[in-house]
Amino acid sequence: MKNTKLIQTLKTFTKDELKLFEKFVASPYFNNGRNCLPFLKELEKHYPYFEDLKDKLTPEAIYKKLYPGKIFNKQVMWNQVSQLEKLALEFLLQTAFKNNKTGRFSMIFNELSKRNLDKVILKEIDNADKYISTVKLGEEYYSLKWIVEINRSDYWNSVQGRQDKSFEGTVKSTELLILKFLADLSVQVWDLNILK
Repeated sequence: MKNTKLIQTLKTFTKDELKLFEKFVASPYFNNGRNCLPFLKELEKHYPYFEDLKDKLTPEAIYKKLYPGKIFNKQVMWNQVSQLEKLALEFLLQTAFKNNKTGRFSMIFNELSKRNLDKVILKEIDNADKYISTVKLGEEYYSLKWIVEINRSDYWNSVQGRQDKSFEGTVKSTELLILKFLADLSVQVWDLNILK
């Protein structure tokens, strides 16, 4: 079992991430009816190296702990491993999403816009502006500014019917898109020079 994708993924988790992952696995929102928590707790006993000392990390040994007195069922263990692998990948995705402010703002603006939650969009634009003031000039800065200007422009056009303000926002967002492109291009040119 120690060479499975699941174990290789769990090896990369810090102690704090493993604790968060345990909460994640316990959450019914992500867990589709299968209770993988006991399985995870058995695996955690072998953290961080997941070495198979005295055959304690074999599917049979873990099955025996999870289902005392029952005959080993390979399919049940395979299902547990498969489900926990999926949850581990989803956890990594959620962690990455949480840390990616640009993606978060983009997606929240998109969702709010679909639901016509215009007042909430304005509040999120303010939140994004506050966050942007803490970011250094670069790809993230221009990406966020661009996303904010597009949404500000949409707000003025669709909600307020102010095409003049919408036009200003469109011009600003176009300028920011060009600046974002130039920032990205400069990084790529720098990388090319380094690799040369």
